[in-house]
Amino acid sequence: MCLPVIRRCSAIYSSSKLTLLYIFFVALLLSNISSHELWRDETDAWLVARDSTSIRELLSNVRNTGRPPLWYLLLYGASHVNEDILLLQVMTFLISASALSLVVFVMEGTIRKKLFLLSGFYFLFGFSVLSRDYSLILLLVISLFIVYRNNRSLKTRLKVILMICIPLSSINIFGILVVLAILTSITLSVASSAFRIIKTSKGIVVLSAVNLAWLLVMISISLPPKDHVFSVYPPYEVRDLSYNSLKIIFWKSIGFFAQVVFPFWENFQVSHLTTIPALIGFVLLVFLVRNLERELKLVAVCSITFFYLFHIFGYSPFWWHRGTLTIVLVLLGFSLLIDSRTSSTDIGKLAVTIFLLIQVAGSFFGLGRTFWGEAPYSNAENASVFISTICAENKLIVAESDLSSSAISAYLPDFSLFYLNRERFGTFTSWKASDWTNPILSWMEVESRSGGLSPCAYILLGNSPIQPPAGFSKARFLGSIWGDNYLIVYR
Repeated sequence: MCLPVIRRCSAIYSSSKLTLLYIFFVALLLSNISSHELWRDETDAWLVARDSTSIRELLSNVRNTGRPPLWYLLLYGASHVNEDILLLQVMTFLISASALSLVVFVMEGTIRKKLFLLSGFYFLFGFSVLSRDYSLILLLVISLFIVYRNNRSLKTRLKVILMICIPLSSINIFGILVVLAILTSITLSVASSAFRIIKTSKGIVVLSAVNLAWLLVMISISLPPKDHVFSVYPPYEVRDLSYNSLKIIFWKSIGFFAQVVFPFWENFQVSHLTTIPALIGFVLLVFLVRNLERELKLVAVCSITFFYLFHIFGYSPFWWHRGTLTIVLVLLGFSLLIDSRTSSTDIGKLAVTIFLLIQVAGSFFGLGRTFWGEAPYSNAENASVFISTICAENKLIVAESDLSSSAISAYLPDFSLFYLNRERFGTFTSWKASDWTNPILSWMEVESRSGGLSPCAYILLGNSPIQPPAGFSKARFLGSIWGDNYLIVYR
């Protein structure tokens, strides 16, 4: 009689510890999100959704961002209920808190191991605090992992996994790569004895076909225009198989494996200093993949292959897409730590532990220094408050560039911003007429390009050679992202 009581008390004690763990990370998440000043690329998607007057116009505008539409559709619904940019961070908090709840209450593993997992850079900051579509990636990839570890039949698990893959491939190109790896893994596994059951399951065949068709549609939607940042700008673009391109391919290959060791630090594209961390990263991947069970091994190999090829021949030198791969690998490797079938001395477990230690270190180095530091990485909100105080009836602003000023637009939904120029990073204004190849050099040109507009304030980059005429006042602010300095010039 005492045994059931003891078991119940033990379950209550374990549940209370999980609840405390969840409360701790949710409180930390809430604190970090509320103290985080939105960056320009976070507000960008909000502006695309907010300023689209219909779903049809939204889909047309999203076409220029190099992304599938799911995140923008969610933002469209939110921004047309309330234009306050705070709602973007509320959405991020709810999505990230949901991902946390899955890890804490649903995923297998001890509290100590879950604490270890959640203390990494992408769980604590990169994919949870930043208001980007990466938070959805994190939520769905965790869901895939939990479904796979479930005790239900293989048929049932594969059907649920394939259903989750549909929204996953609708988020961004990195979600597309994950789904592509999963579909390829299933296809390659059909011939094996463990997966012969797939051949007799019409549901799995139909869902796989639907996923493939949907994937092709999402890929076609995600092809960016030539003047978009994701078209890749020199010196990292691979155009042909010339000697110069082969050098780029080689050093980008080195950079890819170096990111396994430093996934949160710099770009690691063409530096000889990346050779040693690249070798260490490659060895870690070999140890990790070697110790995974067969079907997980296939998923890991396919994921690494597709992300590697995308890194070499695709667009964007930034590290965030490797972050998506890191999340996949960490969760796949995490199965070694919670699987009682593997030996505690398994070298694969050592590789996973190193992976997780790197992620924890990432919360304090690289971008983490900004995360834990007191200095804001952005100052768009303060600049917006200042603008609102100097502009009364007039709600028009002319900006030299969209690089910093578009974040200000997110905080001033009642204002209209007219951009004279678009920087290479521009996505929000990529469907608008602009000429970023010819810089503005004089105040006369500012007024000429403004087309007779009479704004209450002008926003110029801090290093701009343009000097306003006498009678204008100036105020200097930190930029809305990446520490750019800019001036607010007002009459």
